[in-house]
Amino acid sequence: MSQKNTNQNQSDMASGFMDKLRDMIFEQTPPPNAPAAVMAGVASMPPIQASGVATNENMIKEITAIVMGKTTPYTALLEAITPLESYIPDEANRYRAAFALVGKTRTVEQIVQSLDLHHMGALDAEIQRFTEQAKKENTNQIQSRTDQSKELRQKIQQNAATVDEIRKQAEIRIQELIKQSVDSELLVRELEAQVNSQHDQLTATQRNFDFAVTVVRQRLQAARNNVLQFLSSST
Repeated sequence: MSQKNTNQNQSDMASGFMDKLRDMIFEQTPPPNAPAAVMAGVASMPPIQASGVATNENMIKEITAIVMGKTTPYTALLEAITPLESYIPDEANRYRAAFALVGKTRTVEQIVQSLDLHHMGALDAEIQRFTEQAKKENTNQIQSRTDQSKELRQKIQQNAATVDEIRKQAEIRIQELIKQSVDSELLVRELEAQVNSQHDQLTATQRNFDFAVTVVRQRLQAARNNVLQFLSSST
């Protein structure tokens, strides 16, 4: 019986203390019921660093906002805890003081249950959503790159075929040009031979002509001499 009275007295003292504390902190205003207060309460939690993973504060804030987006017994506790940080440094005492404010309408079991069922459930749902979205995005990216790789591979094959065709055509053209050059060289040699032959013929003809002119000149001169010699005395 004495223990029960002692516990009751302690409860009354705690209630009186919390009434004074509530008047001092909240100035007769109800605890803030806004996402900002919840976010501030979550932000005040000790950070957990994953080994080898860089911290992405923006992503943490986005996920936290989604997970903590609905009012639950736990968010109510956070809203009560956040304003007490400047007045109650000890975390355990801060939790107890905040629970003294919200514990009249919410039990510890309800708070834990809201964490397990709603907030963890919301986190699991976000994990599933992110996983499905990442898988879809990954599939799209893989398909896009696979299609692009296939298209480029076909282009490479087309280019290779085009190169082979150009090479074949070039080889044919080269052979045609080589044949043309050989034929032209043969024709040049034939023409040069004809020129030389013609030159030789002209030279020979010129020699024969000169010789014939010389003979005719000599004969004419001999005829003149004969005329003068044989006929001059008869006149």
